[in-house]
Amino acid sequence: EHYNTVIIPTRARKPRDKAKVEVAVQIAQRWIVAILRRQTFTSIEEINSAIKLAAQNLSHMEQGAFTGEISASMLQDFCTAVIVGHSERRQYHHETDEQIAEKALQVLDSGMTPVICVGESADERNSGRAIEVVRGQISKQVMVLQDRLADCLIAYEPVWAIGSGAVREATPTEFIEMKIF
Repeated sequence: EHYNTVIIPTRARKPRDKAKVEVAVQIAQRWIVAILRRQTFTSIEEINSAIKLAAQNLSHMEQGAFTGEISASMLQDFCTAVIVGHSERRQYHHETDEQIAEKALQVLDSGMTPVICVGESADERNSGRAIEVVRGQISKQVMVLQDRLADCLIAYEPVWAIGSGAVREATPTEFIEMKIF
């Protein structure tokens, strides 16, 4: 099985406290079911207090009949976050940065935290355009989300290193260069 790990900084409780870090592991849906079967819960609230769930996508529409899609209102009772902007959604569903920002707004308006994926392809990295590409993706988020971007998480998801069959993973230096810009 392949597991994705996302490091999520939490807000400091006091201005002088150092930010805490939580590690969220994205696991296959069948394992979530297996974990839940080992517990006895009597309400959604009990599940939410024990396990934090995040969805991998949602519809850009607030409501309506969109087969195969799920709305934020359908997720808000059991998810604390929704991941938007996956490279596969950008590539195969031609989602634009603006559409991803609109999805992030749906997530925020429903009381959840959007995790916005950004990242460059192998060609973009090899041509020295990695920072330019990621900066452009984030700039589009800023234009739509404005001050609400502070309530979002940004996940660096280099397309060439995640799900591409690449023989190497991103190095710490490559992650740091994205953090610095």
